[in-house]
Amino acid sequence: MSTQRSHHSCWTCKDKRRRCDKARPTCETCRHRGQVCEGYEVRLRWGTGIASRGRFTGADKPLEESVPARPRGRKRDLRQEHKEIDTDSRDAPLNQPGVDPDTGLQFAHSQYNSVDPVCGPVGDLSTNSPTQSSPQDQALFEECKMDAGFFLV
Repeated sequence: MSTQRSHHSCWTCKDKRRRCDKARPTCETCRHRGQVCEGYEVRLRWGTGIASRGRFTGADKPLEESVPARPRGRKRDLRQEHKEIDTDSRDAPLNQPGVDPDTGLQFAHSQYNSVDPVCGPVGDLSTNSPTQSSPQDQALFEECKMDAGFFLV
């Protein structure tokens, strides 16, 4: 007579070769024995080779001539580039039209009437003054849930 395999047992019961009651989230068998139940999650196992298919099947490491060499050149110093960008942004005048004085962000707006492909005409965006809109326009605006006035650059 063969013993039943425990495909659905917790990892602790599998390791100890004990009968698991398969209770969730932790089994009662482990709890009664005072052991930590390692649960039922799937554990991934990695193969020993670098590939299971293709020209590297079963190889321990790739052949040197098959791996393209990394191009040589200067390494970019991203911290230095970041400092330069911060310095440049501080030098920009904030009292220009289209620049938010609080954040320093620059806004761009169109000088022409625009048509949104989803919502239809947007209106003249070159003026900063509010325009009178009809109830239909307001309903359309609510439907689109968009602000067509300014876009960050």
